[in-house]
Amino acid sequence: YMFPDNDPDRAANQMLDASILKPYAINYLEFLEGSFLAIDSLKRKGISVNMRVYDTRRDTSHVRSIIQSGKLTDMDMIIGPFFLINAEIVSDFSRENRIPMIVPLLVSDSLINTNPYLFQLNPSNSTEFNSIASLVSNFKDYNIVLFYANNSSEPERAKYLRQRIMHELPAYNAEISEIKEIVYDPALKSDLSAGLAEVLSPEKNNIVIIPSQNEAFVYIAVTQLFFQLHNFKIEIIGMPQWS
Repeated sequence: YMFPDNDPDRAANQMLDASILKPYAINYLEFLEGSFLAIDSLKRKGISVNMRVYDTRRDTSHVRSIIQSGKLTDMDMIIGPFFLINAEIVSDFSRENRIPMIVPLLVSDSLINTNPYLFQLNPSNSTEFNSIASLVSNFKDYNIVLFYANNSSEPERAKYLRQRIMHELPAYNAEISEIKEIVYDPALKSDLSAGLAEVLSPEKNNIVIIPSQNEAFVYIAVTQLFFQLHNFKIEIIGMPQWS
């Protein structure tokens, strides 16, 4: 997709320049190959694209040197970088020069909130949590359980999600008076069967929300819940990244 440039002089050009800033990692070659296919499709439709590829080397100093070289100044669009610390640097440049910037893999509220020229393909955490809260608020007479790990980020994420759910609950949905929690401590690696039995309801349908993107913890959580299915009715709400 080619986004229009806000600079009339640059927008008048028939040739669009796009830069892709990518780290030196084999995992991102598929994305680059997909970009080539997309550009080939555009060319078949008569849109001429001049693409330049820069290796960021996952190095902030190198990213700054690319910017200072002036190579990006005449770009119509920037795709990437893929790592937040580099994306923040390029986002400042994008905002100052009014160049549309696309971050295809990152999820960052701060980037979206500080750069009006930035397009984030994946929804932010707050957008995801607001959608989950809106969904959960429609369930009547359900037992709601938050299941998260006790690490550096998930307690805060769970706190925000709890607040959003309680805010979204309509007055008529008084059946949901509380949101239960179960917390997994990675340091203990304990069996959670007893803890799950305490928070799950044998009389009601159980909605278990796991607001985690940590693959190892998600595997543990889903496995533990699987062994509870013979005693409880359980539905799981997870994150889009699981797919």
